[in-house]
Amino acid sequence: MKKIMSIILIVILVIVIGLYVYLRSFIPEYNDEITAPGLKDAVTIERNRYAVPTIIAQNDEDLYFAWGYVNAQDRMFQMEFTRRVAQGRISEFAGESALPKDIFLRAVGFYDIAVQSMENLDPVFKNYLQRYVEGINW
Repeated sequence: MKKIMSIILIVILVIVIGLYVYLRSFIPEYNDEITAPGLKDAVTIERNRYAVPTIIAQNDEDLYFAWGYVNAQDRMFQMEFTRRVAQGRISEFAGESALPKDIFLRAVGFYDIAVQSMENLDPVFKNYLQRYVEGINW
């Protein structure tokens, strides 16, 4: 009986350790030094012990790029989910049961409103948003 309990305990321990190592692999490397295209000056991203970022940039365009990059590191799933909700495309990953929600969201027209808002946006702010998106995509 002790032998069986020991084997079960070892198997559970191996599973827990394997799961921990697997899940840790999804945490981004915060200490890497990277070179991103299009940056005009050096940008520093420091994180406190809770992984909250502080971005130090010499100009606004680089700041928005770094902000997009940091958000993509920390919130990619949330950003993708929010985009699909705004476009009325929840059923693509949630299944056919979410189709009524998609129909409602498309009828409200959040995505169309966002596209129209971008057309009327000041070019300076449009450039900042473009740099943010470039940071996300990078």
